[in-house]
Amino acid sequence: MTPHSLGEITLSFSTFIYIIWLLPQLKLNFKRKSTKGLSFWMHSLLFLGYSADLTYGFGFSMEWQYRMVTIVGLLSLSIQHWQFGYYELGKSLDKFQYYMASIALFSLLAFSIHTLDSTRHSREFYNFFGMVSNIAFLIYLVPQIVTNYLNQSTEGLSLWFVIFTVFLGVCDLISAYTLQWSWPSLFGPSVGFLFKAVLLFQIYYYGKRYEAAENS
Repeated sequence: MTPHSLGEITLSFSTFIYIIWLLPQLKLNFKRKSTKGLSFWMHSLLFLGYSADLTYGFGFSMEWQYRMVTIVGLLSLSIQHWQFGYYELGKSLDKFQYYMASIALFSLLAFSIHTLDSTRHSREFYNFFGMVSNIAFLIYLVPQIVTNYLNQSTEGLSLWFVIFTVFLGVCDLISAYTLQWSWPSLFGPSVGFLFKAVLLFQIYYYGKRYEAAENS
């Protein structure tokens, strides 16, 4: 098997997982009728990352799978944005914070959509958005890790969302190297495993504490 063939396989796997990646979290939010415990800033960073990725992916004419998962991700995050507003606005979520973030995020999304039909920009332009995307995807777990620590719980987080997150990190790294993607696509997955490891530890640690409290 050639490296390119391996990259195509991992890209196909990750494409499928990316399509359903956010669904477990959306389902949990609907089931609980709440987004309490889920970091709004993690959500915002993901929205930022996907919006920038829209410009980057189409600007460099990335594989169709790459562009498709960006569009699916933005649709999923738009639903989750509505969930935050519907379930928590005026409760655990500040109205001013929500509306300001909404204006900023959807303005960026509108700009990204506009660039798809505009005159082609330089490689530096698209690399900039690629870097913004990768920084967002690199640190998006940090607000959730902080939220978990402050709450001493991971109750608001879907376990399947976390499992998919770790799996996608592995697939993205393999695909980026074997398919020789631009350097922004190599940067994020290479250094993002630390945050994923911390998140997994929190799920295990707080889960054990909850079991101990239940059994005491």
